[in-house]
Amino acid sequence: MEKKIKIFKTIAIVFIIFTISLISFVGVFRDSLNSMVNLIPDFVLGMELDGTRELKFTLSDTQEEKEVYVDDNGKYMGTVQKEASNENGISLDATVDEAGDKVAEEEADKPKYKTETRTIKANEDSVLNQESYEKSKKIIQERLEQSQIPEYNIRLNNVTGDLTLEVPEDDNTELAFELASAQAKLEIVDGQTGVVLLNNDDIKKAVPVFYSDEHGYQAYLQIEFIKEKHETLKEISKTYVKITNENDEEETKTVKLLLDGSQMLETYFGQELSSGILQITMGEETSDYAAFSRNYESASYFATIINNGKTPNAYKIASDNFVKSQVTGDMIVLAKVAFAGLIAIVSLVLIVKYKFNGLLGAIASIGYIAVTLLAIRYTNVTITLNSLIALLGVVTVNYVFIFNYLGRFKSDSKRHAFMESLKEITITIIPLWVVAVIFTFMTSVTINSVGMIMFWGLFVHVIYSFIITRTLYVD
Repeated sequence: MEKKIKIFKTIAIVFIIFTISLISFVGVFRDSLNSMVNLIPDFVLGMELDGTRELKFTLSDTQEEKEVYVDDNGKYMGTVQKEASNENGISLDATVDEAGDKVAEEEADKPKYKTETRTIKANEDSVLNQESYEKSKKIIQERLEQSQIPEYNIRLNNVTGDLTLEVPEDDNTELAFELASAQAKLEIVDGQTGVVLLNNDDIKKAVPVFYSDEHGYQAYLQIEFIKEKHETLKEISKTYVKITNENDEEETKTVKLLLDGSQMLETYFGQELSSGILQITMGEETSDYAAFSRNYESASYFATIINNGKTPNAYKIASDNFVKSQVTGDMIVLAKVAFAGLIAIVSLVLIVKYKFNGLLGAIASIGYIAVTLLAIRYTNVTITLNSLIALLGVVTVNYVFIFNYLGRFKSDSKRHAFMESLKEITITIIPLWVVAVIFTFMTSVTINSVGMIMFWGLFVHVIYSFIITRTLYVD
């Protein structure tokens, strides 16, 4: 009876291994829109294996004549808005309306700055130098790092200032493009005149925040200003409001939030801001979590580019190309065949040397490889050429354990042989654990991917050995 139970357990474990291997190596497919879709996530391939998007940026050469405000020292204080008016259609360039009546004093206020016509260049002559180019590159790198773009290469031409950004073709490509192309020039201006009230230099930090209630989620971009500008923000929040005049007409004085010259929003204040913090609503309150996530991601994007400051140089896209990997499809197929051949040779050695126990060891090892590959897929580990070497290393560790374990059968019980072999291999691979943990926290994908594959390979080895291998041989 006990022998029958043992046979049943062995058959059950082998069937489980076969099923897991089939799922890992082949996949699980279902029909979707008249095509078969694999439910198992694809491997995330690095640039050297999957090709790259090569984004080339050149310095913007746009220039435009504008009427601007300047202070007594000639400093730019904003762009004049032609024939500015409030929402009631009252011109802010006049002190009387069409009927000859005197306009309210706050509507007749004009900026206390001189105006002059200037040629505004996207890149002034003062920033056409290597120092500015290097600073722009550094700011873009910091944006990419803080946005956790997993893999990229950025190159700078020190003479022309041109930038080349290489990123994988994935869900982060568009974000990487936006982070690289934005100058992040932020201005809060008078909505009626165009006078700059606050800008990048006045900001301490920006963070994405959200609030939730019974109606859903609301994302915000929270901007905190430096202490010296708290009073300025307070005065702005008291000035740019909606009021009802003596004729029971609503009058609104607004501010505009401009990013790289484009208007993000125009608004007025409903309460006094005395804490030096401005919250900007991102999208609408929603109970749809996917919609909320998009709004929160937008807030995160703006916070990232604001916190890293504006680049000295303004860029425009010059070309956008996909560059194929030098590792061709035929080379990948050849590598898969070689790996499968190597596994077949090792499995044959196990069977010849240890007969039936060797066959079980070969089956268990294939199952271990299948589970490890599933772990790599579901944890979105980026596969690089270096990490493939790490994968080969953890597979070797598992085979060393199997050979060590089966070699102890002649002189030891299966249970004791298992524990001794596991203890020996565990002590041996301690340095690999240390390297795996250190590499995992590296920012470079080339190094990080090695650490992640080593970590998951070793982790799966320990768990798999206790659950599958131990049950197959001992229990």
